[in-house]
Amino acid sequence: MRGAELLGIQANAARVALSRLKRDGLISRSARGEYRVAPEAPALHPALARWRELDRHLSPWQGDWLALPRSHRSRTGSPSERRWLRAQRMFGLCRWRNDVYLRPSNLRGGLSALCEGLSRARVEALEDAFVMVHPKLRIDDFYDRPGLDAGYRTTTQKLTRAITRLETLPLEKAAAESFALGAETLRQLAFDPWLPDTGCDSEARRACIEAAKEHDQLARRVWSELLETPMRGASPSAPTQLPTRSALAHRVPS
Repeated sequence: MRGAELLGIQANAARVALSRLKRDGLISRSARGEYRVAPEAPALHPALARWRELDRHLSPWQGDWLALPRSHRSRTGSPSERRWLRAQRMFGLCRWRNDVYLRPSNLRGGLSALCEGLSRARVEALEDAFVMVHPKLRIDDFYDRPGLDAGYRTTTQKLTRAITRLETLPLEKAAAESFALGAETLRQLAFDPWLPDTGCDSEARRACIEAAKEHDQLARRVWSELLETPMRGASPSAPTQLPTRSALAHRVPS
């Protein structure tokens, strides 16, 4: 509850959300006002965490495409439509023609990996997916490459500034700021299309991922310290006692 208050979430709204999560078996209460992810809770969707190990999930692109026909239309606003729209973004699928959706075949595991990921996302009608080669198709026809590249560079700059700034902030302010930027970064990376190196500024993408890892480690330390600090007796004006960037880099494997 302390974390919810810190993030500006009203206590009643937080209690309702926590009650639902507890009822669904996703969290358990460890102490008064403290909750943890339940041991039996399903694992986070792998696609949301793949940004941490990009090389494990991508392979060199040979110019072929993964194709997914979607003739079945879900009712607008239905849960199945929302799942499809979310999965479409998560796996970088773009509409081509005749309700066929495409992405470059640079996922490690190819078509099987895509279908497995979509199945985890509870997307139906995958039996007609196929691999195709079309010499006239270009990545720039489907993806905003300049926008993606600019996004990598902008986020890297934000993260780099935040890493330095967090070391000087009072603990609670550092926690709130790290959470906000961390959520924004995770949203960007979770829905990144993971294009081939030839389809984006791969160095800018890699720099963004490394900065996100460093910021994530620092944010985890901030929140760990916050949750271990009693609410009473903690000085709100005291700067956050955190490792320097160089010390963190030595301690945290990349």
